[in-house]
Amino acid sequence: VGSLVLRCLGIPTRVVTNFQSAHDTNGNLTIDNVVDEHGRTIRNNRDSIWNFHVWIEAWMARNDLKSGFDGWQVLDPTPQ
Repeated sequence: VGSLVLRCLGIPTRVVTNFQSAHDTNGNLTIDNVVDEHGRTIRNNRDSIWNFHVWIEAWMARNDLKSGFDGWQVLDPTPQ
């Protein structure tokens, strides 16, 4: 729906699909999965690898940022 609305407003928009999408919740740039010798998770961890993830990107000028940050901006309504 977001892509359709932005396109109707004349904003260039693309839909991005990613498979085996890593979701790093603590920002350490790794996906940690700690298991015991039986393969059971032994540490509560919010990092995950999703089967797929879809978001939209829209081409925008960013007057609120310094020069060089215009271009494709990620818009992701998925609850993280």
